[in-house]
Amino acid sequence: MRDTVDGRDALTTTLTNVSDITGLPEQIALTTVKLPSNTVLFMIGVAPQTESSTYADTFRRVKQSVRISTR
Repeated sequence: MRDTVDGRDALTTTLTNVSDITGLPEQIALTTVKLPSNTVLFMIGVAPQTESSTYADTFRRVKQSVRISTR
């Protein structure tokens, strides 16, 4: 899904996995942002699948708070 981070175009996708630690399903929010010099910023949020809706707003607010400096 198209997204933005600090006004820059980004892509976000949701993945699922089974935690090696708990053995329970987890949801992974992966956001990528292309930066100058052909570098990429990866942002990853992981939460238990049963609690993913609780964490979704927090992950969104973290993305909104990111400021990218390209000095």
